[in-house]
Amino acid sequence: MMIQSSRFELVLASASPRRRVLLESLIRDFRIDPADIDESVQQHESPLSYVTRISIMKAAAVAERHPQSLIL
Repeated sequence: MMIQSSRFELVLASASPRRRVLLESLIRDFRIDPADIDESVQQHESPLSYVTRISIMKAAAVAERHPQSLIL
């Protein structure tokens, strides 16, 4: 089942080929704009804290370039 998003532009904030393929199986139209951020793990950072921090940083960086879009 393909979903077409007409209300918002959808932007994938990842360069992952697997994420692109998964999203393509669900959504017809979307853009890919990977965030260029430092993904280094901070000292004593838990895995949960790391993925939360990186996700927020990626979404914020891409949202600045696409303020009217829905960021994944």
